[in-house]
Amino acid sequence: MAKQVVQPMEHFPMLAGCAIRLGQSRSPSLEQLAETTVLKLTGRTSANPLHPFRFMELPRELRRQILWHTDLVAPSVLEWDSNGDYYDPTRRLRPLGEWESMCCMRCTESGEACCCIVNHASFSSRQCICWRFPAALFHVNKEFKHHATKLFFSANQFLIWEDISLEHNHLQILATLLLLRRLPASALKYLRWLRFSFRKVLPDITLNTSSIPDPWQQAADMIHRHLVTSKLTIELDCKYQFRYKYGEARPEEEDRWNLYQTLASVFQSKGPFKDFFVHLGPFVDLPREEDSLRLDRERVLEKRIMGAGFNAVARDKYKNRGKSLYDIFLEQPPTFGPDGVRLNPRWRGEP
Repeated sequence: MAKQVVQPMEHFPMLAGCAIRLGQSRSPSLEQLAETTVLKLTGRTSANPLHPFRFMELPRELRRQILWHTDLVAPSVLEWDSNGDYYDPTRRLRPLGEWESMCCMRCTESGEACCCIVNHASFSSRQCICWRFPAALFHVNKEFKHHATKLFFSANQFLIWEDISLEHNHLQILATLLLLRRLPASALKYLRWLRFSFRKVLPDITLNTSSIPDPWQQAADMIHRHLVTSKLTIELDCKYQFRYKYGEARPEEEDRWNLYQTLASVFQSKGPFKDFFVHLGPFVDLPREEDSLRLDRERVLEKRIMGAGFNAVARDKYKNRGKSLYDIFLEQPPTFGPDGVRLNPRWRGEP
């Protein structure tokens, strides 16, 4: 059926641009057909394909520069969902801020039809800024896999969502340990940036904050043994940890401070690290003018790990946190339809 749909297009004249969607859901065969058709219609293929390009014969630095412009380097921070595939954690990596079936709105001239290759059996000649894990680049050959692994894990920033739970009266923090164990051993030494974002902590969990959770300690030990800590930046991000519904009980501020100290303490004597940053949430029970206590406590924890002379702000603590997809979309120049109506980004005000 799909071939019958695209067959009449063979008689079209050369097109400046084209986007085709052959299925609502992903399908490798339909995606290949859509890609082949679009490339033919836009004159980007020939009947006599060229000989394979000898990529591996290029100088090493030039190969790296070329690979830097592939999906091996994601446009945003990559977040990892610990509930994903046990044997292949890369299947659960996604750009920070992405939601299911999200359209970049750059794939077509229309603001209504999505042809993003990460969502549908489709292909577009327009530059889509959606990202998906470039699995094919890891299966070329052994040498290419080595280069792909090194670049992917060293060039990207990884966010791990940690759920803090209480089991048998002890804290449980599992996601980081699960990820480190699932990643290939050859990849660990290339990791350069890890952000641990802690979600809401239930009030009763703070009753046992002095005891370090075993999985959290084991994760820190793995980082010390297998990662090159002198090139590693670690962020403890608790900014979004305490979001409660109106009237819901909250932990005492000192209980939370004890928890923060426990979370950071596992990294003492595990360095030296390139950088160690802490982001604490606002203290909801304190007046806004007294929020300087939060910043003071961030500095206390950072200096415990990095030493008394460490200045996180001077080390670009707030500038190098990476981007979310929302940030990237806002940076894109706006596009307009034939009637002058803005197609995207839709949420930005008119210039």
